[in-house]
Amino acid sequence: MKQATHLELLNLDKAFINSILSYSVYSDRQWAVDFNENMSNEENQKEFLSKAGLTNYQNVDLKKTYEVFLSLFSRETFEKVNLAIPQSGTSFGYNDSDFNFSYENGNYVAHNNIAKASVFRSKNPDGTYSLHLSFRGTDQNVKSLLDYVSQAYIDMEEYYKLFKPLEKAVLEYAKDPKNNISNIQVNGHSLGGAMVQAFFNSEDVKKESLILSGYTYGAPGAVKNFFKKQANNLVDAVNGLTDLTFGIKLIKNFKRPPIDNRITQFTHNGDLIPKIGGLAYDSIGEHVRLKDSSSKNFQEQLILSKQSINSNINHQKRPGRDRLAVMKSMVNYHQETLLDKCIDYLKNRFALKHHDMLRYIFNIESHTKKIIYDNNLSQNEDYQEKYTKNLKTFTGFRRTFSWEVSKHQQSDPISQHFQDSRYKKMTANGETIYKLPPKVNEAILEMRKKSFADKVNSLAINGLKSN
Repeated sequence: MKQATHLELLNLDKAFINSILSYSVYSDRQWAVDFNENMSNEENQKEFLSKAGLTNYQNVDLKKTYEVFLSLFSRETFEKVNLAIPQSGTSFGYNDSDFNFSYENGNYVAHNNIAKASVFRSKNPDGTYSLHLSFRGTDQNVKSLLDYVSQAYIDMEEYYKLFKPLEKAVLEYAKDPKNNISNIQVNGHSLGGAMVQAFFNSEDVKKESLILSGYTYGAPGAVKNFFKKQANNLVDAVNGLTDLTFGIKLIKNFKRPPIDNRITQFTHNGDLIPKIGGLAYDSIGEHVRLKDSSSKNFQEQLILSKQSINSNINHQKRPGRDRLAVMKSMVNYHQETLLDKCIDYLKNRFALKHHDMLRYIFNIESHTKKIIYDNNLSQNEDYQEKYTKNLKTFTGFRRTFSWEVSKHQQSDPISQHFQDSRYKKMTANGETIYKLPPKVNEAILEMRKKSFADKVNSLAINGLKSN
């Protein structure tokens, strides 16, 4: 086995677990990593379920269920870090009265929540810890897109200054021997990925000899390119703030920033955000283009499209536990025309389907498993334990997710109706099907929704031990 393959798999394993943090740092999914509360307290349980959107059984679709399993994995893998960050920005030299920041339970929030990042740590096999810094991307649940355009995209370098108090605290924490930090892993999706690059490009970070690795997902660059510099110069010149750039300085603006091979940047070919960002900003990481395997994975498509856990009960009874058949029974198929496919392609492109962070998680997992398969390592448990330990652990959680969904689809109260001859029908080719009256069918669907939601709630609070 080539040494390059070992290193590639180790890096992909880190990219995978950091992708889960990049997904969970958004406000509507923050609950998945806010797990430091005492879950034995009934009030805490209710608050957690409310934040997770699990109190209404109608919300418990396949995507929400999958997020619960992401949360269970995160509880076993990460813990929040409390940094020594004062509540006042003036101690860091920020005198702008509008600037404000806070740090609580591992979450850093600045400038009225236009900027946010979270800090975690995970334990390594040698007893040391990896420190994880996760920058949040554009979160339209807390700020409008116009706010991000005017305060972030217009000048990425200026926007990163909002994170300087956090940067200083992270570096100090990592250098303190009593914290036993062996490396820092920095991650972010979209705008958050641009901040990963800005972190590595910071002069204060460059001075340190710490072991750093960065992971971005669907991210634009963060370093102003020639066109952005010239546009800014033209605006400043028009406003009388500077002279137009000519000569040697103009030639220097053509120079692209060097590539930092400590940063791995993952992109989908169909993701427009890195392409749009490239009009004004240069990227500084090593690019990995991911094949969209999730578009061909039936289970992942159901999760991404937020399919309900239930389907029409009226289906053909099949022998055995065909999990794929169970998954397929959850949606109604229709024959697509070529025009349908063209329309869907355009909708997906401009709806930023390929920018979805959950899709990145799926495809990094598939990309890593393909390398394992191509190198005939699928059956080598010891190798996977050594080089893809986190992904191997997560695979167990994913299997449990698939099993719970499959088991529920084949569980009571359906089976009792299959035994009722009143609903038994024979097809022309002699196969047995069961047709339930609409009202009975609807009642059973509601029953199944509630019973599965109860199961998911129990898992969210108690973990897999409740299984």
